[in-house]
Amino acid sequence: YPEVPPATVAQDLERVSQLLHRLWQPGPDCPWCELGLPQPAPFSVRAQAPYKADVALHYLCNNHCAHCYNEPGRRQASLSLEDWKRTLNRLWDIGVPYVIFTGGEPTLHPHLTELVAHASALGQITGLNSNGRLLAEPELPATLLQAGLDHVQITLHSDLPEVHDNLVSAPAWEETVAGIRACLELGLHTLTNTTLLAANAGRAVEMVEFLHTLGLRTFAMNGIIRSGCGAYYPGGLRESQVLPLLERVQERAAELDMKFLWYTPTRYCRLSPVELGLGPKACNAAEYSICVEPNGSVLPCQSYYEPVGNLLTDLWENIWNSPLFLRIRNRREHPREADLPRRCVECEELEICGGGCMLELHKEETKPYAVGDRQAQ
Repeated sequence: YPEVPPATVAQDLERVSQLLHRLWQPGPDCPWCELGLPQPAPFSVRAQAPYKADVALHYLCNNHCAHCYNEPGRRQASLSLEDWKRTLNRLWDIGVPYVIFTGGEPTLHPHLTELVAHASALGQITGLNSNGRLLAEPELPATLLQAGLDHVQITLHSDLPEVHDNLVSAPAWEETVAGIRACLELGLHTLTNTTLLAANAGRAVEMVEFLHTLGLRTFAMNGIIRSGCGAYYPGGLRESQVLPLLERVQERAAELDMKFLWYTPTRYCRLSPVELGLGPKACNAAEYSICVEPNGSVLPCQSYYEPVGNLLTDLWENIWNSPLFLRIRNRREHPREADLPRRCVECEELEICGGGCMLELHKEETKPYAVGDRQAQ
């Protein structure tokens, strides 16, 4: 909220800090403790509208990642500026408070700055997911910051230029790192995301150390997304391979006083983020998060390419209550209708776990495959 005076922000932060301190260390006079208020379980409070919408402005990109979750050949004409503004208006009216501009590569879109400004003027929190290359010139991130951009996430796959460039099939590392530095120097809240793959897993800890030298204090990682090119990519890691990496990354991040975010929803029987101290994680598609495609179509999430309607032409109620959305959203209450396997239906952790990634699960249930088998077909 750039229009809010700094003194007001500081005062509000101090009030929140004091409140949290009281909740963390309640004394005998704690008014909340005596009320005996119920503590809802994670994911038990149902959303009436998504908390976040990923807005895929187009599918064009200046990188060519072999593991990208975008479907190869998926090309759609992007909406006009006015139709994109109408789309943002609809999201705001529905009750979506948070939008992330993505793609493809959103910095290639000619109206990115105007759309950030429009969303910010509505009152939405605005984020950007980028490969960072065009952010290397400070003018663009400065313009986006002025327009109201709240944060940027930049994808960086390795501390080694040759590893990153090989994974994105472009000479991109220097521009990406320069983009990270430019955003940090402007004071724009910046974090990175790294997909853990066979090609970069051996330097996961060194990656954390490199990010720290750049000045980052928050970073994220995820596993491969089995969608688009990622469905056929042979260099993904199994949960059993990811687990020891996460333990080492966590340990080093704590030593460097860095915040580590883990994005991938996994089945807890394979990899439990709760046991790792990463907090409860579950697939939030079709409930807490949705994706809007370049033509206005709505997806359960950015990598689940089954449109259920269009924001500009269909009633939101029909989109929100579409069979696919309901199937995903109600999987805990009706696991058999959601085609969850028996091991999930009978699992005591289903309420929190939710069965892992719904896209990956549904692909497994409809057409089991090994990556090598898919490549050979």
